[in-house]
Amino acid sequence: MADHLIRSLTKFAPFRPAELELIERLQEKAESFGARTDVILEGDQPTKMFIVEEGLMMRYRILSDGRRQILTFLIPGDMCDVNIFFAHAMDHSISAVGPSRIRRVARDDILRLCLGNPRFAGAFWWSSLQREAMLRERVVALGRRNARARLAYLFCEFYWRYEAIDQVLDHTLVLPLTQAELGDTLGMTAIHVNRVLSDMRDDGLLQRSRARIELTDFEGLKALAEIDREYLHYSAPPPEVAAYFRESAA
Repeated sequence: MADHLIRSLTKFAPFRPAELELIERLQEKAESFGARTDVILEGDQPTKMFIVEEGLMMRYRILSDGRRQILTFLIPGDMCDVNIFFAHAMDHSISAVGPSRIRRVARDDILRLCLGNPRFAGAFWWSSLQREAMLRERVVALGRRNARARLAYLFCEFYWRYEAIDQVLDHTLVLPLTQAELGDTLGMTAIHVNRVLSDMRDDGLLQRSRARIELTDFEGLKALAEIDREYLHYSAPPPEVAAYFRESAA
């Protein structure tokens, strides 16, 4: 199993080695996708969830006039989606942003895993809570933040998420996102994104070189976005929940 998934699961509940091996055995052979390649399309009937092993993926919708709205991003260790089996058809598409690798898990295997083990169910619920929190923050960003604050918020969120899986160094991110993709995420045109990034660079907030973004004034970006790490729910579960997990693992 990829270290990223183990790290994600064990943030929320204690797992015995045999349990971690169990979910590893359920995963199918790795599948690779090239940049800008769709993994599943809106309207498809989902029968398997998948786990991102490497790369960056995005959820998106295409409107009737061809405009695209990018909804959220999936990074290594993310599960997409434990509850997807309750949908008759996908209401959005998922695509690889850059070269990516996933492993699928069959519906019946995941359902048995969740119904038979409260720690797995709890970890998956916690993961869903985090996804919902990111969507809520995106609504705030699109509805109330200006362009600079939107970009600041997105870069902070990426930083904290990659930090949680030990994939950042010296406040530098590797994000293979084009200006058009940043715009489709934040409700801006590519030209507007370019102008705002230039202004933020001139103000010493960040430096961008192709896919690398150095957050040179991280505290300034946090203040601009009016955001902190707590909304991502990386803290330990409440004491009574943690106690239940410990007892169920005994």
